[in-house]
Amino acid sequence: MAVHGKMFRICNVVGQYRNILLNRHTSSLYQQNAGLKKSVEEKLGLPPKPKKPLTPYFRFMAQIRPAIVQKNPQAKLTDIAKLAGTEWGKADSSVREQLQAEYKREMVDYMAAQVKYNQKLTDEQHEEIKKAKIEIAELKERRLLKKKKKELGKPKRPLSAFLLFMTEKKDERGTQSFKDWQIQMQNEWEKLYEEQKSAYMARSRKLFEEYKREIQIWEEKMIRLGHIDVVRNEALIQPKRQGTSVSQRSRGSEE
Repeated sequence: MAVHGKMFRICNVVGQYRNILLNRHTSSLYQQNAGLKKSVEEKLGLPPKPKKPLTPYFRFMAQIRPAIVQKNPQAKLTDIAKLAGTEWGKADSSVREQLQAEYKREMVDYMAAQVKYNQKLTDEQHEEIKKAKIEIAELKERRLLKKKKKELGKPKRPLSAFLLFMTEKKDERGTQSFKDWQIQMQNEWEKLYEEQKSAYMARSRKLFEEYKREIQIWEEKMIRLGHIDVVRNEALIQPKRQGTSVSQRSRGSEE
């Protein structure tokens, strides 16, 4: 059971350690653990911070990867991880103890290097790193929330009058860059008669009224299901007007 649990966790973090699976770096285990993404410090133009040593499991994976790939040349990264998990479950205790000892030794060096690294940073640099990490966490949270709203079927906000006009003209774009085409559409929009613009504006208003009804129904549903995090604050604060709730509309349609 423990082995299956380990395999599941490994499959979830394959992306972090894909360099090990692909054997892209061979000079050291530290380089293999570097991953593909830049650290916060590197993005800020600061010296790269010390890399954590590989855990015993990932050390084992790095060692047996060539043999696994040789036997299974068509295997995907996730398949390699699963096979490595199986081999780890069969590994002798002496092998595990040796890998654990190596890990502990390198962890001591890593912690000492980390202390020295932090001591070299100024207070301003520490503050920059702190702010950057907060921004990254907030950005991640917004992306996850946006994905959740999409998965829960949130109605899409309708296009404005000008964007409706642009959509109708999209086949005329040709090979123009979007920027040039947008400028052209803006110029053409300005040349339209007021009655022509009014037609687009009327369509946009009608679509927006439909959207407001749809979003209210959707938000009431989300509140009932407990997905309050995807609902606008005003939908939670403002009292429902009589006759606009989902249940009341449903009863009215039945009558």
